[in-house]
Amino acid sequence: MKHFVAIALFIWIGIILGISFIEAPVKFTAPNMTLPMALGIGKVVFHAMNLVELVICALVAIALLKARPGRFVGVTFGLAALLLLSQSLYLLPVLDQRVEVILAGGEVRLSRRYLIFVELEPAGVGGFFAWEGWNGI
Repeated sequence: MKHFVAIALFIWIGIILGISFIEAPVKFTAPNMTLPMALGIGKVVFHAMNLVELVICALVAIALLKARPGRFVGVTFGLAALLLLSQSLYLLPVLDQRVEVILAGGEVRLSRRYLIFVELEPAGVGGFFAWEGWNGI
């Protein structure tokens, strides 16, 4: 069970690193990529990534419930799951609204909500690495 959790968490980390830190910024540098096109692609990609993250999170939660790990593992994983749920239920819908305004030709200012989303991604990855290191996986 411990190996399953480790593999699932490293896949999760890989998805976050690949999409949030590589695909998302690089797509804006592609030749002939318009802002509306990049935002539309980004919206689809981030929703797909979020769905995969939710599935991995659920599988890890089930595995941890069966394994009955110590309090530290439960609390740290619970925080990661809470972070993911807050992104899914609050931040992504807010960011979707911003994308729709831009796609409709409107202007938006840089918002604190967007910055929170950007800041939570590295915090989550750092938390996963700390958790993996703490548990010796």
